[in-house]
Amino acid sequence: MEISIVVPVYNAKKYINECIESILNQTINNLEIILVDDGSTDESGKICDYYADLDKRVIVIHKRNEGVSAARNSGILCASGDYIQFVDSDDYLESDMCEILLSTIKKDESDFVICGYKTISGKNVSESYRFDCKKIDTQELSQLFSSLYVNVYLNSPWNKLYKKSLIKTYYNTTAKLGEDILFNLEYMKNIKSLSIIPNALYCYRVDNNVSSASTLNRENIFEIIFRTYNAILDFCYFKFTEKIEMNEISNFTFGKICKGMKLLIANKNKLKLEKIDLLNIWCESDNMNLVYENLDCKTLVLQNKILYSLIKKKAINKIYLYCYANNFIKDHARNVVRFLGE
Repeated sequence: MEISIVVPVYNAKKYINECIESILNQTINNLEIILVDDGSTDESGKICDYYADLDKRVIVIHKRNEGVSAARNSGILCASGDYIQFVDSDDYLESDMCEILLSTIKKDESDFVICGYKTISGKNVSESYRFDCKKIDTQELSQLFSSLYVNVYLNSPWNKLYKKSLIKTYYNTTAKLGEDILFNLEYMKNIKSLSIIPNALYCYRVDNNVSSASTLNRENIFEIIFRTYNAILDFCYFKFTEKIEMNEISNFTFGKICKGMKLLIANKNKLKLEKIDLLNIWCESDNMNLVYENLDCKTLVLQNKILYSLIKKKAINKIYLYCYANNFIKDHARNVVRFLGE
C-alpha cells in the first residue's frame, strides 16, 4: 500500500458511509483505510466493522474516547503506507483525489502536497482560494507562506499528502483546538519542497463540523489564537533565512481577536465584570503587543480599525460597549432578514 488514509471516527453515523465509500471508490487501489473509532456511542463502530468485512483494505481500530488528535496518532502508528492522508469522517473526496496527490508528489519529487477544497454548507458550495499549480522550495515558500496561511491552506490536515518518513512530531493531544496547524508547522520544518494543486479535490462539510463561530466562543480562544501566532513566528524563524513580512498574518490574527472579543461580550454565561476583567487581561498581554508590532492598521476593515484604536488606548469599557452595540445591530439585522423572508 502506498497511501494510508487515517479517518478519526466519533459518532459520525450520519455521514460515515459517504465518507468511506468516497475513499473506496478512488481511481487508484493501492491504499489502506484506517478507521479509528474513538469510543463512538452511536452505530459508527459497527458501520466501520461492516466496511472492514467488505473490503480487505479497511482496517478498524476501536479505542476509548481521547479526542481527534489521539485518534490520528493511533492511525499514524498503524499505517504501513509510504504516504499519510487524513480525512474527517463527515467529509468526502473527489474520486481522483488520491491519484492526483500521489502522482504530483512523485512527479515533482516534493515532500508535501496541498490541494484546494470545497466547503459545503447545506446546498451552498464554495471553493477555496485558487493558487497556481507549482512546486516551490523553501525560498519560494517564504514568499508564499503568509498567503497560504490567511487563505486557510495550511490550517487543516485533510487537503494534504504527507511523507510518513518526515512525520517526526505527532499530534499534541493536550491541545483541543488549533492542533492541526501546530502539527503541520512541525511537519513543514522537515520538508525541502512542497507542491500546490489548485483543484478542489476535498469536500469539507461544515454542517457537522465545529463552526468558526462556536470555535471562537471557546473559553480559551485567546490562548489558542496567541499560541498559533507564536508557533508561526517560531516556524518562520526556524525555516527561513530571511525575515518575512508578517503584516498579512498579523492582520488575519487580529481579525480573529476582534471576533473573539465580540463573542465574549455575547456570551450569556458570563457576568459583565468577568468579561471586563478578561478584556483587560487580553489587552495588557505581551502576546497582544506582539501582534501589534507587525500590524498594518491601514489595511484593517473599519470595525477592526475602531477596536484597534480602543485596544491601543486600553479603553476597556469602550471596547465592551462597542462590541455590545455591534452584536446588537448584527442580531437585529438578522431578525429583520428572517422576518422579511417569512
